[in-house]
Amino acid sequence: MEDKKNIIYCYSFLFEDGNSKNINIELDGETLSLINKEETALSWAELANKKCPNCTLNTTENKYCPIAKNLTQVIEMFKDSISSVNIEVKITSGMITTIEAHRLDRYANVGVSLKLRLPRGTQISDLNTSNGCIAVSGGSGTAQAHTSNGNISFDGFSGSVSVETSNGSISVSGSNLVYAASSNGSITGEIMSITPEGVTLRTSNGAINVEIDSGINADLEMSTSNGSVSVTGEGFSDVSIDDSDGSA
Repeated sequence: MEDKKNIIYCYSFLFEDGNSKNINIELDGETLSLINKEETALSWAELANKKCPNCTLNTTENKYCPIAKNLTQVIEMFKDSISSVNIEVKITSGMITTIEAHRLDRYANVGVSLKLRLPRGTQISDLNTSNGCIAVSGGSGTAQAHTSNGNISFDGFSGSVSVETSNGSISVSGSNLVYAASSNGSITGEIMSITPEGVTLRTSNGAINVEIDSGINADLEMSTSNGSVSVTGEGFSDVSIDDSDGSA
């Protein structure tokens, strides 16, 4: 039987003053026992120091109280922190990396830009920003990207992509576009396969240009409230355009 991989939980604490602290908790994949990699503990964690009356451990074989030793990292990390301050806590599990930027002072006029270079083979899942562009070059996975104000682009991404922006254009090249929506902007992409739920591309003000794989057998429904609809390529000879209401 293949050994189960250990489970890792990352606790991220973000304080009002902008400081942050992270603690990784690792559990044995088979027994779910806590794995403590700390080689030493503080003197107050020694078993002989106020040993519990009902403790069955002896100080000869156990220098430290196992419970106290497991808590030394947390206690030492937060010993100078006031327990009543407001903090944000985020927990991630498994081999997942989460990068976040927050503006704790809602009246501050600040911004942040992140540019990341990831190892080859890294799976990309969720990309979100409230105000700004999202650009991905390379990578793989099943990605979802959302921004309230900005363009979204994927170039050379291996996998499927679902994207949405309230104000901006969408461009997906080399990936399978399964969902795209924009309130004000164009959509450009490729459809390589169809999911059971189908593919939806929608924009309130802008052009939609997609390249569909020739091996796909699917029904197409297209409409526009202000503009033209055109279809080119083999296999589309039966498509008819209704110029009166802009639908096909």
